Amino acid sequence: MIFPAISVRFVCCNHNYHSLLFIVCSDLDNRVFFIPLVDVVTVLDGETVPVPLLSNSTQVGMAKRSVSGKAINFWIEPLLYTSPLVRVMDVLEGRARKAAVFVGV
Repeated sequence: MIFPAISVRFVCCNHNYHSLLFIVCSDLDNRVFFIPLVDVVTVLDGETVPVPLLSNSTQVGMAKRSVSGKAINFWIEPLLYTSPLVRVMDVLEGRARKAAVFVGV
């Protein structure tokens, strides 16, 4: 089953230091996740990066580009969150505040 359920936002945040973070918020999960901007660049280059909780930086998942290269996948137990790469780029380049994300169970 796949259904749209979360939003992805790119924000400037003070989290122990000043940095740009890619924030992942879910309507299905009250936790908030983040990826530092430098790690988003790593994902865009095809590498896998950890996805920690915003509240305490505990790693809860991984993010990587899809096999087709047309999406970014966030594997956060027990769900797979997928966002089209073109929408993620809209957020990163400031054309949108959030991107559509689909959840697979």
